[in-house]
Amino acid sequence: MRWIGLILLCLSLAGCASVEVANHEESIDRYQNAIAPMLEEWKIVVHDWEKAAGIEKSDPDRAVDAKSAQTRMQNIISSWDSVSPPDKLREYHLWIRHAMDYEKEAFRVMSEYYSLGYEPDPNELRHLRNLATELWVMKDKALQKADDALHK
Repeated sequence: MRWIGLILLCLSLAGCASVEVANHEESIDRYQNAIAPMLEEWKIVVHDWEKAAGIEKSDPDRAVDAKSAQTRMQNIISSWDSVSPPDKLREYHLWIRHAMDYEKEAFRVMSEYYSLGYEPDPNELRHLRNLATELWVMKDKALQKADDALHK
């Protein structure tokens, strides 16, 4: 009789574990569905910026494009901050957030760069260009850390 009780207890615990795994997988699916549009919008922002940067136009126009990209990134970040990741993906979520911050800041720098006018100080141009490049490198490093966290 004790064996039957023990078997029933084990079966009950196994059932609870499978429900917990199912709930965890459902939580990850919800998270992935919530962040997918934000990541897609981020790709669109970068694509739009690259497209605008490739068209010959005046620096003030390009400054407006960079400011627009910065604002769009801030909106994505606001949406990103409203999502709660499952425990397993918290580190991934945080690294992606850092990457987004670097991207937004790089667009701010580019806006400043193009706002310098037609006869800017070459040292200031170089400084801003280097700063934007550093930010984009830091973004890439944060994305790598996010990928590492995802595959732990």
